[in-house]
Amino acid sequence: MTGYDADVVVVGFGGAGAAAALSAAEHGVEVLVVDRDTRGGNTALSGGSLRLRPDVERAARYLSTLSLDRKAAAVHRSMLDGCRDLGGWLVRLGAEIEEMNDAFVTNTLPRVLASPYPTIAGSEALGPRFRVRGRDGQSGGDAVWELLRDAVLRHPRITVRTPAVAVELVRAGQGRVDGVRLREADGVHGVRARHGVVLACGGFEYDRRLQQNYLGFSLPAFGWPGGNDGSGVRLAQGVGAALWHMTSIASVLGYQLPGLEAAVRHSMPDLGYVYVDQECARFVDETGVDFHAIPMDLLRMNPRTFRRDRMPSFLVFDEATRAAGPIADTYLTPYRDEFRWSRDNRAEIERGWIAAADTPRELASTLGLDPDALAATVERYNAGAAAGADPLGRAAADMRPLRGPFYGVALWPCLINTQGGPRRDATCRILDPGGEPIPGLYGAGELGSMWTQLYPGAGNLTEAIVTGRTAGAAAAAALAPPAGPAPATGTVTPAVTDALAAFVADLRAGDLPETALRAARRCVLDQLGCAVFGSTLPWSALVRDYVRDEGSAPRALVWGSGLRASATLAALANATAGHAFEIDDLHAGACFHPGR
Repeated sequence: MTGYDADVVVVGFGGAGAAAALSAAEHGVEVLVVDRDTRGGNTALSGGSLRLRPDVERAARYLSTLSLDRKAAAVHRSMLDGCRDLGGWLVRLGAEIEEMNDAFVTNTLPRVLASPYPTIAGSEALGPRFRVRGRDGQSGGDAVWELLRDAVLRHPRITVRTPAVAVELVRAGQGRVDGVRLREADGVHGVRARHGVVLACGGFEYDRRLQQNYLGFSLPAFGWPGGNDGSGVRLAQGVGAALWHMTSIASVLGYQLPGLEAAVRHSMPDLGYVYVDQECARFVDETGVDFHAIPMDLLRMNPRTFRRDRMPSFLVFDEATRAAGPIADTYLTPYRDEFRWSRDNRAEIERGWIAAADTPRELASTLGLDPDALAATVERYNAGAAAGADPLGRAAADMRPLRGPFYGVALWPCLINTQGGPRRDATCRILDPGGEPIPGLYGAGELGSMWTQLYPGAGNLTEAIVTGRTAGAAAAAALAPPAGPAPATGTVTPAVTDALAAFVADLRAGDLPETALRAARRCVLDQLGCAVFGSTLPWSALVRDYVRDEGSAPRALVWGSGLRASATLAALANATAGHAFEIDDLHAGACFHPGR
């Protein structure tokens, strides 16, 4: 493989990738980070809220209820454990941390509820939301990203290469992921990853094919156009990774507007509005459902028409609400440096983004809806507002009659991010379909997230940084294969001979089947010769590769016995037995799949 080398290669330079790089570098290894750009992915466009003080035991039970995925229990626990020192780590990078006050919850429409799924107990166990304090006018996500980005760029053991797109993971002859092929301006280059590769390159918000295949539809996305294109899914699949949570998303309501590739977030300044479907019927309490949960009402298929007749739905609002402030938040979009939504929405009306009319019937005609149906819906809503009663449960304090002129715009469930991708374990090792780690491959962030359909808010950013740190540390700690040629003949390798001596001294008749025991003893001198004379005999590669690939396993399997030992001793036992039975190519069954 030609090109350049690193100990750890991180694919993706958002919050997860930056955290992975910093964590790996903190463990003393050289790190290469590759991405298209340095914009920060979804981290920079996020609200920036973090969970730093969970009640771990109770929160683990809550997340288990939300996910309905028993396989994720250890992953949930690992993430929650990682939250506990996340604040201190951010402070060491230079952050000021502040708790987000109640106004974040109460003054937002649609609302950010403290308990997003009120019928599921335990949300308070996640603890309050925190954020990194930014400069005046800076969003929470921007503040987090600036902190992480600057820490990466000034770290002496981290190199960032952009624009560079990972097109393929490279595996060693015995299955370990030990490199990446990158497409750069001057062609495709190979990069060797001596310890491992961390995939932290986001989901598939901008891959309509993957959306259609796994979600059953495609949705607009808030992220950077051209980013999060599903490349991480394809890279992982290329080396045999299992996928999980591919049907899960995090979404809020937004607008898909002419001339803009990314969606714009829906945010209301006043209470004079309703949502209607394509039949002009209201279908949800517009102010009483959490903003992460309310898109579920739009995603459902009509069982009578077999159409998704709420995609899009329509926002209908009145004159007082138009004048109260912008109906969109452009700061958490890629367009924040290009324009700001006007304070009174008039510029957007003039652009044709918002329809305007004197009556509900006229507005319906402009939006392509049934005039009589929309007029009837507004009339019923106004009557309920006057009476302080709503069949959908909207609180009387959140209702007032709508007074013209009237305004409308199509409203979509829009992707903050997808959650699916390669399945990972509690130490962020990416797994194959049998549940075994793929040696040398790690994952972090939204690519293979632990979250499923019930997303509680502040979870993806917290997970991105926590799993980034976990993946980076795990990759750094992985045993790298020998970098140079085998030692010259006659050069002693003390670590191997000492371990072999310990294995021989500790070998008891009950440790192995009798046939393996007899064969192992016959081959002890051969193995010692391997260690002393340069590890050049073919079966000694079994020892080296097993220890390199499975050294992090606390108790690895001794082949044919059901016993467990340290990875080093199990490797010696397996390789010795393999040589004794003249099956030196036994590595796939004996030396790469330790039991756990």
